[in-house]
Amino acid sequence: MGFGGRVVIAVGLLAAGVVAWAALPLGSAPAFATPVLAIACLCAVLSVIRLTMVTLAVGEYADAGARERGAALYDWPASQLWRWLIGLPGALPWAQVLIVAVLVLEAVHPARPWHTAMLALLLLGFLLAAHLAESGGGPLVFRPHLPFIVAGVALAWLAVGAAALPASAGGAGSGWLAAFAAVAAVVVAGLALPL
Repeated sequence: MGFGGRVVIAVGLLAAGVVAWAALPLGSAPAFATPVLAIACLCAVLSVIRLTMVTLAVGEYADAGARERGAALYDWPASQLWRWLIGLPGALPWAQVLIVAVLVLEAVHPARPWHTAMLALLLLGFLLAAHLAESGGGPLVFRPHLPFIVAGVALAWLAVGAAALPASAGGAGSGWLAAFAAVAAVVVAGLALPL
């Protein structure tokens, strides 16, 4: 199994982890959370199928030209339907729909800052692995973006720390955390300016 196959397996595991982590606990969620969970599961499966097709170079989703379109006019409806079903995994942005569904699932739960931060890390891993699987590149592709990735993870954990503080904590600890957050925001803005 090559690097692409291992990355697709990692994407599948991360997609399953993202959906499971966002859904827990589903018992306290409203009634519409169950269909959203079903959509998230379907999108996770279809995004992995799409990445598998891209990795194996089976997924040619663009039209092959006017000759094939002309020949498709004489195809049976069943064969046209079959071609449409085969092309469906590559037709829609399943990973983006998965992210929206997972964020909806996370939003209907009670506020749990550490849970949301872990979901953010899982989503980041899923997106990075999906990008590696689609591009066929190695991990060095992310070297120019490494400061932004590290700054984003640090700001996510800083937000968790700020959200975990009690509302009545008006002491020196909350003041230091607010100052640190302001400095971190300025550093991230400074990193983003050259782009």
